[in-house]
This record gives sequence, structure tokens and C-alpha cells, in this order.
Amino acid sequence: MTAESNRPLVRETVCKVLKTVQPFSSLQAEELEQLVPKIEYQKYPADSFIFRQGEDSKRVLFIIVSGLAEIRVRNETGKESVAGYRRQGEFFGETVILSDKSYPASIKALTELECLLVHRQDFEVLLESNATFASFFGQVVVDRFRSLFQEVALELGPAVTYENHAAWKRASELMSKPVITCSPREKTNQIARIMSLYHISAVVLTTADGEVSGLVTEKDLVEKVVANSRSPDNIRAEEIANNNPVCISPDSFYYQVLLAMIKGQAKHAIVTENNRPIGIITIRDLIRSRNTGVISVVDRLESQSDLENLAQVGREIDQILNGLVAENAPIPEILDIITEFYDRLTRQIIDISIEKMLPEFGPPPAKFCWLTMGSGGRREQFLRTDQDNALIYQHVGDKQQAKKAEQYFAHLSNLVVKGLTACGFAPCPGNVMAVNSLWRGDSMYWQSQVTRWVQQSETVHTRLLTIFLDFRPVYGYMPLAEELRHFVNSSFNSQQLALAFLAEDACQGRLPLGFLGNPVGERSREHRSEINLKSSVSVYLVDCVRLLALKAKCPVTSTLERLHFLKNANTLSEDLIELLETSFQTIMLFRLRTNLKKLKAGKRPDNYLDLKTLSVREKSLLKDTLKAIDKLMHITREANLLY
Repeated sequence: MTAESNRPLVRETVCKVLKTVQPFSSLQAEELEQLVPKIEYQKYPADSFIFRQGEDSKRVLFIIVSGLAEIRVRNETGKESVAGYRRQGEFFGETVILSDKSYPASIKALTELECLLVHRQDFEVLLESNATFASFFGQVVVDRFRSLFQEVALELGPAVTYENHAAWKRASELMSKPVITCSPREKTNQIARIMSLYHISAVVLTTADGEVSGLVTEKDLVEKVVANSRSPDNIRAEEIANNNPVCISPDSFYYQVLLAMIKGQAKHAIVTENNRPIGIITIRDLIRSRNTGVISVVDRLESQSDLENLAQVGREIDQILNGLVAENAPIPEILDIITEFYDRLTRQIIDISIEKMLPEFGPPPAKFCWLTMGSGGRREQFLRTDQDNALIYQHVGDKQQAKKAEQYFAHLSNLVVKGLTACGFAPCPGNVMAVNSLWRGDSMYWQSQVTRWVQQSETVHTRLLTIFLDFRPVYGYMPLAEELRHFVNSSFNSQQLALAFLAEDACQGRLPLGFLGNPVGERSREHRSEINLKSSVSVYLVDCVRLLALKAKCPVTSTLERLHFLKNANTLSEDLIELLETSFQTIMLFRLRTNLKKLKAGKRPDNYLDLKTLSVREKSLLKDTLKAIDKLMHITREANLLY
């Protein structure tokens, strides 16, 4: 039976009903005045279905005025069962009102049912304008946004299925089992026999309780026993073992396993449950699954001793990036893997430079730390873009030694920057590099510089801080960077006005949103109908998150890690954090694919996205992304008003 459409209820009646229904009861009088005329009234006969499971979304929210509705769910065999009821003052249809998905259950009128119907476009207006209303339906928005992102990500990638694609395999599917284990006190000659007997390349050491305590590999036996002419009969496994092996959970995805191995410079990963080994994964297992390019580049990066060969390996990273994007690798894993490559490349350049300086300058005269900043500091640099780096070294009290240290690190900075340039990282147009004395100095210099930037808070200092605050140590004596980070946090704690200036800088621009909340492109002839995803979109997200993280004394620098920290610190709601995480990944997805497409066509990657090329889903995803960032900017502005 079909619904009967009666004459609309009088305005007073509709208002009275809405005031009994959460969260509509939180609406202001002017909001109700705009909403009520747009609400539709429907009456459904008893035993009729309002909609059935599997039907397309009607894009309305049903509010029950009177009557009783039954929720029915059909399982895989076609059998239906009652999952619940909806009564007067309650609503249904909220799970799919914002999506194009089908209904996950059927709704049947057990009695005559009167409903008010709120249409999607009016529902969205309330989400944007009323914080209490949006908070109530927060998870609905988050689920819809995340689902839309996943659909678009798959649309942009090749036609592959999760079931047979290695990128989506978990460690439990990749691992070998059972794990061969032994006691840490086992003699190494017995370890060698075990490896030979089982045709394996590693043995896991476990405690009496069965927990992992170390790992012995073939390489350990050769380098630590055979090469040193030591007797294997007298050496215990724990003496040559890696006591901090790479351990991963069974639900880790392929790229998470790969990244853990790259970071740990390991060729084995132990799969553990409650710190007990349940499987082991080797580099060979990953190679058998797919892509050998990533693994071979790792090996060659570590073995190069001259810049020419290192630059060649660096160019291969571009191909790795193309491969990762083409097979729909998750955005966080892509960024982590490429960052790890660039970090290793930088460290290798520094090692080569130090070696080159030995005959004339000798070894470094003081402990130092090389810092990367900007997108590299945030672990978000996916292309070899302009350099942003700095150098900090230990304070030297003696004037003559201090002068010697400055000369040494000035020369080292020059060699490293040249090496990075040779490997495809262009010099920074603003000279934000360690070759510039502004970005190089001892720990006392850096403390003085930070104090000046924070206390004076001039426009130029604010801009310098936005670059500097993303610094991350890449090479050298890490405590220097840790101490500097602690000093920065302490400085802002006593200078709240500096935070206000940063907030003003972060929110002074405007997102490319039109009057109706749709993305709008530039009007210039060169970029008509295009938006710059970096300077017009992501910069606001990155800057606002950085500011909130700074206020919370967050020690990490990547945007996603900062958001995770802010969630744990209860700085932002969990729903908003999830929206912003998906927004960040959406921007990176569009930037990656747009820039790689331009590189392939021989064009310069400029972060411009042509709105005319977007599908309906992609436009909707971009619109939701801009809305989420706009909300973050509003929160940041409000926080700024407190000072």
C-alpha cells in the first residue's frame, strides 16, 4: 500500500512535534521558521512498508508523529527478523539520508503511521548551521564521509578487488607458520642446525612464558660468529640476537608490514599476539606477494657511496610512488614509505658529505642534528619538492672552538644542500635551508631565535614560525631536537599572544566555497575553474591543526599524528577528528593523482585541480572536505578570541 499525502499540518503543530524530538528541540526560533514550511507530512496505512531493505535512499528523515513502526532485517538466506521498533517522537532513515546507499533494513507500519519528512538539503543546512544538531548526528556524517572517500579512492584506481590484491592482504595471510623458536641460552651451533633442518633464515627467541625476546638470523651467524672466527659451541643465541626485532600484529596490512621492515632495516617481521609469536614474514614473502621495486630500492639506497649513483636511485623513488598510487595503497602508508625513502636518501647524503670533509676538516667538532621542515617535517612530502631544512649543533663554550664548529657546519650544510639538489630536491626560493646562517646555529642560538620570533610576533616572524614549527630530526644527535621542541612548547606557554597571531595567520584566508557551499574555481585566465589544493585548501587544515597541537604541547609533527594526539587530549570531538582525518586523506589523494598525471604528461606539478574533470561523487567528496576544514577554521577563530 502507498502512503497517503494529506494537507500539511499547521505550523504550530509541526513546531510542537519538533520540540519533543531530539535534536530538533535545540533549534532556535528562526531556524524552525525556515525549516517548518519545507517539511512534508505523510500518513502510512497499517501493515504497509515505508521502504524495504535494499531500496535506494529516499534522502529524507522520517519523524514519527503518531503510530508504531517495525524494523525488519533480512539475512543472507532471505529470512526476515524483527530488529526493533520506532515510536512517537522518534525517527528513522538517518543512516542513509546523506548517502546514495540502499536501506540496510526495512521499516513497516504496524499501526497507522503519521510522519514528518525532512529532506536531505534541509537536513544538511541544519548540520552546517547548528553545532548541537551536528553533534547529535555526528557519526552519521562521519560514516557517510568515510564511505564516500573510499568509493572515490577506488574509482580513481585500477579495477582490483580486495580479495586478490596484495596491498589489502593482512599479516595473518602473508606469514609463515608455525614459528620455529628456541631459548635465548641455546648455543649458536644448535641455532645453525635448526635453520638447516627447517630451511629457514631466522629463529625467534622466546622466554619461558613464550614471549618474544629476540631474533637470530643467518646474517647474525655469519657476521657475528663465522666472520670473527668465534666458536659457535661457546656462544649463546642471546649474545648475537637482535633484542628489538620488528614485531607486528596479525591484522596489519601489507604496506604496514613493509613500512615496519623499512624503518627497522630488517628482513624479517615477527607476527605476534600478546607478544607471543604466531607467524613470521620475510622479505621473500613480500616479494612473492607483489612489487619487488620498493625492496630493491631500499637495498640500493643503503649501498651507494657517491652522489651520482644516489641520485639515480632517488629517481626510482618516483616510480615507487606511481606504483603505490596505481594500486590504491592507503594514503598514510604512501606518505610514510616515501618519507622513509627521502629520510634515508638525506642520511646517505650527509654520510657522504662527512666522509668527503675528513681530509680537510676531520670529523664533526660537535654533536649535531639535521632538521627537515615544511611538508618533509610533517612526513607529507610525496614529490621531490623544494628543500626546507636546518641544522642545530651543541653549544661550544670556547670561542676558537665555536668558530671552528661554525666553519665546519657551514661547509657541511653547503655539501648536503648541493647533494639534495643533485638528487632532485630544488633549493628553497626563500632560502629556508641550512646554508643560510638564519637556519643554522648552536643550541643557544636556536633558543635565542625562537624567543625573538615568539615574543616579537611580527608578521615576518609568524611566517617563519609556520615553517619552523614542523621541524623533525632526520640525522645526528636526536636529543638536540627534543630539547629544542621542549623549549618551543615552553616559550609559547608563557607567550599566549603569539598563539593568537598564529591563529590569525592560519584563518586570514578564505576557502574556495561558493554561496551555496559548492567548491568554486579561480577566475584567472590561466586557472579558470581550478583550485589550488595546497595553497587554497590544505594550508588551512595544516595550519589550524598545527596551532591546536602547539597549544596542547603535542610532540609530533605530521597532521594525522597531531589529529590523533588532539583526539586523545579531548581538544576536538572524536567525530570532527574523523572528519578531518578523512579530509586530509581526500586532499592528499587528489594532490597525488593530479600532480602525477601532470608529471606523466611532461607538465609541472602545481597542485591545481580542474573542477570540470570531477565526477559527481568526487565533487561531493571535495565539498564535504571543504566544509569540514571550514568548521575547523571557525573553531580556531573562536579560540583566538579568548586572548
